[in-house]
Amino acid sequence: EAHKLVGEALRHCGDDNVAKAARDMDDLRMARWAADYEMADTVAEDQRRVQKSAARAKQAIKKLDECEANPTRFMEARIKVRNWAGSADGAGKGFTLS
Repeated sequence: EAHKLVGEALRHCGDDNVAKAARDMDDLRMARWAADYEMADTVAEDQRRVQKSAARAKQAIKKLDECEANPTRFMEARIKVRNWAGSADGAGKGFTLS
């Protein structure tokens, strides 16, 4: 459940690249879940699919790293996530600020 919340928060950061990385991470998380628990589905065992997933994960990490490397961009995204998390919508999703 916590992984879903991370993606949800990142989609509200106001940074298109970070939001795209969050969507990619959500897709990868769902694919990993299917690979772990849907034993009849062998798509996850396809080598090309695995390589594409790994490349997609690396791209998502790169997008997040690029945001963090730019202090202004990072601070703006951080403020927007915190503001969203403290809103009724964020609280309704289970976010709390300390």
